[in-house]
Amino acid sequence: MKKTLKILAITSMLAIVSQSVAFAATQNVNTTATVAAGALGVTAGGTSNFYSGALSSSICGGSASPAVSLTTTTLCSNITAIVVTDLRSIPVGWAVSTQLKHLTYVNNTVMHMDASNSGAIAPISGTSPFDVVSGTYTGNHDHVRNVRGGYTFEIHTEGVRTGESGTTGKYIMYRPDNTTSGMSGTDIPVGGNVVDAGITFNFANVLHADNDMYFADVDALHMFDRAAGSGLPGIATNTKFQPGNITAGSTSVLTGVTAGNDNDDVDEHGSSAIISEVLPIMTAVNGAGKGEFTIAIGLESGLDPNSTASANFTAAIVVTVS
Repeated sequence: MKKTLKILAITSMLAIVSQSVAFAATQNVNTTATVAAGALGVTAGGTSNFYSGALSSSICGGSASPAVSLTTTTLCSNITAIVVTDLRSIPVGWAVSTQLKHLTYVNNTVMHMDASNSGAIAPISGTSPFDVVSGTYTGNHDHVRNVRGGYTFEIHTEGVRTGESGTTGKYIMYRPDNTTSGMSGTDIPVGGNVVDAGITFNFANVLHADNDMYFADVDALHMFDRAAGSGLPGIATNTKFQPGNITAGSTSVLTGVTAGNDNDDVDEHGSSAIISEVLPIMTAVNGAGKGEFTIAIGLESGLDPNSTASANFTAAIVVTVS
């Protein structure tokens, strides 16, 4: 019995020791949290229409959508809800700017010019041998000739697209700025796509006959002054660019954040005749600009009215923050 009791006592002691180790043990549980770095971003409002009228301070006082005619019309527009958000933990400042582009128009309905090249045109009926596929025009318009001045494609050598069965055709492209792609003709490419100044055209997989001519109505109106040169006349729009007042978010501080200066004579960007100089909208100095800041800008322009098309013109104004 004593031996048995001793064994039980040892067993009991072992049990106690084992339990003691279990209660004293620790285990590390690793937890992770993904934290997104604060970002700097900018958003802008939707479509802004032009109106007949002038700016009063930075606000457009226009009353109705204009019809651009052969007489110079002063137009204005409000571009609202440009919002800069800086959620970075340490504010280091930022700058918001924009550049104006053309107001442009592209008619996706291709016309066929008559064989006498008198300028008479008619829509292509049935399956079109030539199409405007897509795009926004980024080139110029000479606005000198008193004729329709879009794109004209003339078949220089009868034929088909490169790689198709038959003789490869050649075309001459006459652009809205009164330049051409070469009077000796250019091969119709594989697949038929021709890209020029932001627009994609397409020659269908058919035989294109000598002297066939296809016309796509394209136009551009300047929103900034353009110097004369390269066969193009100078344009004076006297465009005014006027940033308005800044509104700060409920937890944001305006100190160190300022609106850009008014610009009452917006010019082209360097030697480029298709985009304006850089126009500052709003700036935050180093150490400022954390949070949300909203501003609107007003535009006024004496648009070059000598358009050959009666249509709605649009322009993309890109706002950049850095």
